[in-house]
Amino acid sequence: MRTSILTLSIADNNRFFVPFTAGWFTLSAMPDKNQIERKLAESDLRAIEKESIEVFRELLRFDTTNPPGNEMPAIRFAESVLSRDEIECEVFEIEQNRGNLVCRLVSSGAEPPLMLSAHVDVVPANPAKWKHPPFEATIDDGWIYARGAIDMKNMACYGITILRILKRLGLPLKRDVILCLVSDEEAGCHNGSEYMVKEHAEKVRADIVFNEVGGFTLWYDDVKFYPVQIAEKGICWLRLKATGEPGHGSIPVRDSALLQAARAAEKLAATKLPMHTTEPAKLMTEGLASAFGFPKASVMRALTSEGIGRWLRDALVRDPKKNAQMQALYHNTANPTIFNSGVKINVIPDSAILEIDGRTLPGVQLDEFLSEVKSVVGNGFEFEVIDFQPASTTEGWEPILVEIQKTIDKYDPGGKVIPSLCPGFTDSRWYATLGARCVGFSPVKLGPETDFGALFHGHNERIPVDGYIFGLHALADVVCKYAIAE
Repeated sequence: MRTSILTLSIADNNRFFVPFTAGWFTLSAMPDKNQIERKLAESDLRAIEKESIEVFRELLRFDTTNPPGNEMPAIRFAESVLSRDEIECEVFEIEQNRGNLVCRLVSSGAEPPLMLSAHVDVVPANPAKWKHPPFEATIDDGWIYARGAIDMKNMACYGITILRILKRLGLPLKRDVILCLVSDEEAGCHNGSEYMVKEHAEKVRADIVFNEVGGFTLWYDDVKFYPVQIAEKGICWLRLKATGEPGHGSIPVRDSALLQAARAAEKLAATKLPMHTTEPAKLMTEGLASAFGFPKASVMRALTSEGIGRWLRDALVRDPKKNAQMQALYHNTANPTIFNSGVKINVIPDSAILEIDGRTLPGVQLDEFLSEVKSVVGNGFEFEVIDFQPASTTEGWEPILVEIQKTIDKYDPGGKVIPSLCPGFTDSRWYATLGARCVGFSPVKLGPETDFGALFHGHNERIPVDGYIFGLHALADVVCKYAIAE
């Protein structure tokens, strides 16, 4: 392929260089490659990439912090961009200022649809902790800083750009290609993917769904991995209530409701729940191990053993963050996140509430998880289940990962695609109920100095511009393999 340098000049006068591959849609699996190249030659590919970055930054500037969400302005903006290429959209307004968007390129083929999915809501950001304001999409040293840059407005803009190119070039499709942008994923998906599946299933029914979390570069020693999500943990959000006798703040009380709840939080933070070795975690570990020889590979495989795996992980993985990431693959987790107690500084409260973010492994049901939590905190508490959604696992993912590996071979030789288990939840759990093969593939190329996990929900969330363009190419490649007619 021909390689050149694309210079982008952005409105704020930041200038930078991005490697540009002039063969975006020239795929060996596609028919009449010369015809595709001629069509691309008629388009200004540099302008396409520049416009994609500009649309991305504009979308990032919409403050869609959830709660409250306020996603509708961002949804309407996406609709207006798609309309530039006469792509018709349906917008579903669930409640005031909250909504979802679906658009579809209709094919003449008989194969079932492919869908690109993204949520446009984001988690809160504390501007005081950021290098740049979180909703200005500032470019600094080749990075775009913004809440949602990784989670996951990049995927929304990948989808917008890919549909516009497919429509603009008039490429023959063998299956419908759907783009679905939803609200409310960060608060449990209720007004987003859950609503669409329950109320408008035919709009989002697909054979293959590409969604988060996967396709980012994960460096282990000097090996580049590209984990692709095939399973995700479930959620069990709990409210623990402690009660006790009220009293005057001047008289010490050793067993107040507040102290009971605080001790419960401390126990949960200090105690690992029982180990469970699930098939998705084993597949991910095997994928990592297969890149190494003895003895490292043997040690990595031993991590899946419920007999010595837990001890071995703690002995070998000393970095607290990496150890916690490994823990999430093999254990249910219960993190205290919200404390609420007391109304006046000189009154000992008679109750205290501790909210717990629980994540459950595939196959774990509600009663089993509650039993694990109660065994840690002890008796004497009332529990309320705020929300429970079981873990989700995709079937039939193997051939999809084969095609993704071919794409990674093309755009980042040496990168190894592996199946992965996501410790969080995504909209995929709802699309899977309609029979979709849901895989997390929202690609971003990262250097070995960047911890992808730290970018999620953290201060200074950001994405490298060249990593964004890599992701756009890679996802477009895979979509074309599955959607372009033979």
